[in-house]
Order: sequence, then structure tokens, then C-alpha cells
Amino acid sequence: MSTRTLGPVLVSGLLLLFVFSGMLKWVPGLPLDPTLMFGSAVVACCVWRVLGGSVPIGQPAVLVLATAIVFNAWYLLTAFYTVSTSFWTFKAGSLVLNMLALVAPIVCLRTERHFDWFDRCLWILAGSCMTVVFGFYLTGNIDFLIYQGFDKETLKIPDYLVLATLIGLGTLSALTVPTPWRVAFAISGFAAMLILTGRGPLLFATVLVVLGSLFLRGRGRSARSGPLVAVLVLSLVVVLALRWQGAEGAVTRLAAILSDDTSFEGAMRIGEFSVALDVIAQAPVFGVGLGGYGMAGYEMEENIYPHNLLLEAFAETGVVGLVLFVVAMASVLVSGWRARHDPRMAGYFVLVLFLMLNFMKSGGFVGARGLYLFIGVLVAHINLPRDWSIALFGVPVHRPR
Repeated sequence: MSTRTLGPVLVSGLLLLFVFSGMLKWVPGLPLDPTLMFGSAVVACCVWRVLGGSVPIGQPAVLVLATAIVFNAWYLLTAFYTVSTSFWTFKAGSLVLNMLALVAPIVCLRTERHFDWFDRCLWILAGSCMTVVFGFYLTGNIDFLIYQGFDKETLKIPDYLVLATLIGLGTLSALTVPTPWRVAFAISGFAAMLILTGRGPLLFATVLVVLGSLFLRGRGRSARSGPLVAVLVLSLVVVLALRWQGAEGAVTRLAAILSDDTSFEGAMRIGEFSVALDVIAQAPVFGVGLGGYGMAGYEMEENIYPHNLLLEAFAETGVVGLVLFVVAMASVLVSGWRARHDPRMAGYFVLVLFLMLNFMKSGGFVGARGLYLFIGVLVAHINLPRDWSIALFGVPVHRPR
């Protein structure tokens, strides 16, 4: 591997390992906590990049960064009146890590070669997860993986929704340019998500395959073949769901949701959303403060959240923070939509949409580094110097290879 290639590989691998470091906490013998270890390496890469030369920032990146910084700054300031007595410090650290995940790609991913290797590293990581899932399934131990042991005794192994989300990212990324091997990779990804019974990632990946083929087509051959590939992939997924034994768990869970009111309410997070609305009613303008959701809603100093980032932002930062968060996400969506005709940027836009949808159903800000990372990757690619992109100081520059 040449020196020219080594840099992009290291940067891409470190970014992904930093964001998904929770999947490595079960590994024995690590010298440091994986998040601290890979986070420190990412910071070092950013510092090296800044010291090595200027980092031109185009207008879309300035808009996204400014709105995200303002929202996160307000979120941190709510610590001054939070109802949390201790958990707020942990959550403050998580917000800082989220911002690092957002900024690092914009600083470090500076050429198309960087993005080539970022995509490859994502596929390797997603493919590794698929291999693990198929291995547990073929040996008859898939329940051990899904339920984190026979009685939750192995909580450090990756959560099945995290695995399904990562596989979904690799699956959607592979379909950006639908070559035969990428289509085969994507179909394998859908099969793995069916085995894991991850309803959210599976549903959102399916929806975005359809929407992406209709509205986010690039130019050239991929634009013409996109809808046909989407039909082929989804047809095979339907066949797998109906005829393959490995999909029985996903089909059974779906049938239970549709036939049982209690299961339906649980799947739709009705109970969690109701609690969130009660917490919002306690302090609608400024919120209950950083990390205060668990104490306000459940009288517990723990990482408890309503499984919806909008509700979490509203509950803890009030209507002020909600507006700031909506503006930040809107700036991302507008920037991505405007750049949708570039196949790679359309692909990153789909990945951001996939994570946004997942975080509207599962997860909270403490675990949102993945969303921040892929927003950063999308903005970093939009920010690549090119004829139509103006650098921060108004100097037009050309896109490097």
C-alpha cells in the first residue's frame, strides 16, 4: 500500500471506528476505552490536517456548522438549570463527541480518494457485521446475538439495532452505483437485517431504496438503471421475507405488531412519547436541562430518552432548542437536496436520511455520533473545492483528485 493511499485508509478507518467504538467494548485486552482511543486519534488527525495547510470551507459547510454549533452550544448551556444532578456531565461529553464526529470529516476528507476509501471502509465494516450475523444464524445461535446472551449477561456485545443500522448503511451505500457485486452485497445486507429482525433499519432502508431510485438519481448509466435495480432488489427481498426460513423472526414480529394492540403501541413508542409530552409540559420554553429527561420523566439519573431526537431536544432544551435543532437539520436537508445530482452525494444524502429516520424511532443524542458523522461526510463532499463552490474567503478553487 502506497503512502498516498495509507493516509485516506487510516483517516476513514479511524472515523468509522470512533463512531462505532461501542461495538468493540467487549474486546478483551484493549489498553484504553475504544471511544477514548479512537477519538484521540481522530483529534490528532484533525490537528495534523489543520497544521499542514488551510482547510477551505464553502458556504454549505459554513451554514451546517454554524447551525449545529449554535444548537449544541445552547444544549450545553442548559446545564446551568438542569434538573439532573450527575448524568448531565456524561451527556455533555457525548455532545462534544458528536461535534467532533461532525467536524472531523470536513477537516480530514479533502479529496475524492479519501471518499473512495471511506466508502470501502464502510463496506468492510458492514460486511464484517453481515458475516457475524450469518455465522450466528448458521450455527443456530442467532438468539444469543439478538438478545445479548441468554439472559442479558453479555450486555457488552453489540446491540442488534446497532448491527442492523450499520448493515443498512453499507447496503444503501453499495447501491449508489449498482454494479453486480454491489447489488449482491446489498441483497446480502437485506438478508442479514431480516435475520436480525431490526424493524426500523429494515423498513427505512426499503423505503429509501424506492425513494432514492425515483428522486435522487445521478447522471449517466446509474440514473437509467437505478429504478430497475431497485425493483430487482426489493423483489428479491420480498421473496426472502416470504419464502426464506431466516426471515421467520422478522415476519413473526411484524404479524404480532399488526395483530396485537399492546405490541403495536410498543413498536410505535406510544408509551415513551406520552412520557416525553409530559416532560415537555413541565418546562416548554427552556426545557428541563441537559441530561434531565431521565429525572423529569422517570426520576432516574440514567441515559433515558424518548427514542426521538425532536422530542428529546424539545424536552431538555425547550422550544428554543427545538427550533435551533430543526433549523440545523433543515440546513443539512437543503444542502443535500441541492447536491443530489452527483451520484456520490446523492448516496451520502440517502445515508443521512436513513439515520435521521432511525433516530426518530430509536436512540438519543448520547448515541447519535453516527448521524453527526454522516452529516459531516455529506457536507465534506459538498465542500470539496470545485468551480461552483466558493471558499470561506470568497476565492473560487478547483476540485482536487
